[in-house]
Amino acid sequence: MSAVLDPHGHGSDHAHDDHHGAPVGWRRWVFATNHKDIGTLYLLFAFFNLMFGGVLALGIRAELFQPGLQLVNPELFNQLTTMHGLIMVFGAIMPAFVGFANWMIPLQIGAADMAFARLNNFSFWLMIPAALMLATSFFLPGGAPAAGWTLYAPLTLQMGPSMDSGIFALHLLGASSIMGSINIIVTILNMRAPGMTLMKMPMFCWTWLITAYLLIAVMPVLAGAITMTLTDRHFGTNFFNPAGGGDPVMYLNTEISLMKRLAMEAIVAGEPVWFGCDVSQQMLRKEGLWSADLLDLEGVYGADLSMDKEDRVRFGESQMTHAMLLNVIGRGGDSFTIMRELIFDNHEPRMKQFSLARQALAIYRTLRTADIVVQTGGGFGPFPHDARPTIRVTVDLQPNFALNQPLSHFALAAFDVLDPEELTYGLDVVSIVESVLEAPRQILMAQQHAARGEAVGEMKADGLEYDERMALLEDITYPMPLAELLTGAFVTYRQTNPWVADLELSPKSVVRDMHERTMTFVEYVGHYQLARSEGLVLRYLADAFKALRRTVPESARTEELDDLLSWLGELVRQVDSSLLEEWEALRHPGEVPLPVAQPVDETPPPVTANERAFRVLVRNAVFRRVELMALRRWIDLGELDPEFGQDAWETGVRAYFDEHDVLGTGADARGPALFRITVEPGRWVVRQTLDDPRGDHDWVLDATVDLAASDEAGTAVLRVEHVGML
Repeated sequence: MSAVLDPHGHGSDHAHDDHHGAPVGWRRWVFATNHKDIGTLYLLFAFFNLMFGGVLALGIRAELFQPGLQLVNPELFNQLTTMHGLIMVFGAIMPAFVGFANWMIPLQIGAADMAFARLNNFSFWLMIPAALMLATSFFLPGGAPAAGWTLYAPLTLQMGPSMDSGIFALHLLGASSIMGSINIIVTILNMRAPGMTLMKMPMFCWTWLITAYLLIAVMPVLAGAITMTLTDRHFGTNFFNPAGGGDPVMYLNTEISLMKRLAMEAIVAGEPVWFGCDVSQQMLRKEGLWSADLLDLEGVYGADLSMDKEDRVRFGESQMTHAMLLNVIGRGGDSFTIMRELIFDNHEPRMKQFSLARQALAIYRTLRTADIVVQTGGGFGPFPHDARPTIRVTVDLQPNFALNQPLSHFALAAFDVLDPEELTYGLDVVSIVESVLEAPRQILMAQQHAARGEAVGEMKADGLEYDERMALLEDITYPMPLAELLTGAFVTYRQTNPWVADLELSPKSVVRDMHERTMTFVEYVGHYQLARSEGLVLRYLADAFKALRRTVPESARTEELDDLLSWLGELVRQVDSSLLEEWEALRHPGEVPLPVAQPVDETPPPVTANERAFRVLVRNAVFRRVELMALRRWIDLGELDPEFGQDAWETGVRAYFDEHDVLGTGADARGPALFRITVEPGRWVVRQTLDDPRGDHDWVLDATVDLAASDEAGTAVLRVEHVGML
């Protein structure tokens, strides 16, 4: 009879439940299979993570409440931002929406429960250990992950064991999301009530159906990326590690844009990657496709110009530069036809080609305005071949001349403002070139911080009140030599060159500051506490060296400037010899052949090999001691020259200042008239005459330079012999 009254057997089910008893207390939640209970668990889990992430957000906002360090150090701040993002996205937002989905979807489509009840329970409980692994990573050695919540490479390769904990946590969260998505899709497609078609289904269910498919598609990709990161960290792979030939951009880009980038980098670096084919420098050189113009410290400039039309390598991202246009005009022929073929005979979209044409015309106008090129006859347009204009370069430019910075043409014009007879002419040329380079923000902020620190010390010594000191500090910034002169010249230049109106001049001093402080690379990085940004410092110095060599014409060069260039090139080469040695070898392939299939020798060349650069290095080392003498810092001098001794330095400095009030450190004191080198076998004997205020020049600093020890150390090894009167 019960079978007739209860055709679905519910009576027997209730008897079964009564026999075993319904789960109560903690068992109800741990072993829950009811969609409402599991939805409630998701919402509670999301709420607690929301509170935790909110506490991290409060710490972030409290630190940012005022400038400077307030509560936490920079490393902990990065950990807070990373963990805040991960916890809010994966621990609060996603579980909250899944909780609402568990509650609402069965009710809205008329289903008794979710399709896979126990899978639903399992997907929730996977989130608990994942959340614990994230939260407890703060207590692991090195602290929590600090690579940003997007886990950008190669920062993820530099983290401690907490990064591994975070990766495993994301794997668990991803597995939970995939299981929940499968459950939602099956529930919506198979368990709708009779008459509930997809077109009648509420919008909430539709949004979750689409979201579930997207999660199933996306989460394996994320899992693959972080697994590749894990293998980079522990199993010797190099997917994202640039030191081993990997590409961090692969973590971000789509496959197409990635292959474009890899293709260009393969040409420059000689890596065997070219759209699935093995391409090396030797192959390109054998086929006549390799040129020194292909190699550039920033990117690829003028690559098409060294090849015949049928042999050109088409790059995925074309660009128009001053260097490209100058190279076309400089080699003669019909420049108009050549540029038209370069711009329009490629695979770029039509709109991109027109954009390149407009860039070429704008660059051409700047070159004509600066009198670098001259046009005779004809004009651009549909003229017969014999009516086409003739364009030629009007000045003698060095073979590697190029204007690769957006405002390089302004720098070329600004050189005429300087007086070559000035003692600071070489450094002023450097300042002009630096003003058109991209601003290295970390270096400039470090310079500003150091300048304000020195100013605060002086203000406290003068007895200024706190509010007055803070007001005065607002006007102190990083060094900007020639800022007033260059700003005024740029305003005038912009009136005759309106197409540079959107560009900004950036006066700054990094190369000049390093030279004036007579510091080595290591000393400069240590002085401004740039250990975390030393790669940026090296890149900026390399960019400045390249810009100086390519932008300053021979007519604007002096012996002082050539010495400075030699010093800067040797400085970069000693820090990272692989950067410039290959460039020089490719510029002179006959003189310096590249090794074939040989291991790279990372040992820098002897520092004394470039005599001009080594002279500047020695002069800077000696003058560093003169500056410390001027500041009466004999303790620092004693640490710099322990063999000479602090007592000897103190005696010499006190004796000088007993006779003179000040010690000059300006341009005259740096000049060649007060500096002399005598070359002897195996050593140099150096004499620096001190610039006393009376001009007697009867005080000297004598030292010797050990050439063999200098080569071994990679810098000038100086031994002070005497400080005193002649």
